[in-house]
Amino acid sequence: MAKTRDFLTAKVAEMGGYVVILDEPGDVCNFLQSRITGYAYEKKKYVVDPDLCDKCGDCLKTKCPAISPTPLGVPQILNNCTGCGACALLCTRGAIR
Repeated sequence: MAKTRDFLTAKVAEMGGYVVILDEPGDVCNFLQSRITGYAYEKKKYVVDPDLCDKCGDCLKTKCPAISPTPLGVPQILNNCTGCGACALLCTRGAIR
């Protein structure tokens, strides 16, 4: 996943990989669930460990309706989470599991 298209995203695609561009329109969860061959997920409730979260906001870049910031800046996973894991993939601190 990347914020915008750039040289590295082009190279990944050129090498046969894929990149989800977060600033482009579309539903990241739907993309992961329906368009990536071999992608499977087990519906599970993701949780945020506030001790590991540094409040960077990377997980919110998915624009997923199932994650929102709390007044303290730590994201919360809502009940409408589909379990796609996009927010966990973006979390560089491992705070979303």
